[in-house]
Amino acid sequence: MRIKMLILAKRQKGVSLLEALIAAVILGTGLVGMAAMQVNALKVSSNSLFRVHATDTARTLADRMRVNLPGVVGLNEEDASDNAYISAWTSGGGCGAPPASCSANSCTSAEMAAWDLYEITCDVSTGLNTLLPSAELAVTCAAAGGVVDNCQISVKWEGSDDNGQQDLILPVLPGLVRGTRK
Repeated sequence: MRIKMLILAKRQKGVSLLEALIAAVILGTGLVGMAAMQVNALKVSSNSLFRVHATDTARTLADRMRVNLPGVVGLNEEDASDNAYISAWTSGGGCGAPPASCSANSCTSAEMAAWDLYEITCDVSTGLNTLLPSAELAVTCAAAGGVVDNCQISVKWEGSDDNGQQDLILPVLPGLVRGTRK
């Protein structure tokens, strides 16, 4: 009996080392998989945060446009070409000098529009240049028969995943007829 035990013991040498090696490979594979899932989750949550910032910024600008209705209508109500909010901005173009502050001073509707756009795009803590990578903002409006009936706020940014540029388009309906509400 003792001889059989010795023979079996000689055959078993190194088996526990092999078992430990296999367990380490399986554990390492699992950890690499968990790390890949974590990286993917960070990308998705980062893109979600960027979309929240873009939506919040577009809604804030839409609210400011609704408050400053003369700035939206402009002087030429027939074609909306002098709408003070119509603009295109990219973070690569920089911000330039800020316009006169309308938070403490009284401003015309055009000055208020310039101030609103500056704050939306270039504010140090809440501007698009700080919140979104490679941000772009565009405001377009259309008028028909003296009514500014359709504006769009478009926000674009560079996504943190392989999808490239992301965008958000928010329609704004000021509902104006020659400077008065419908």
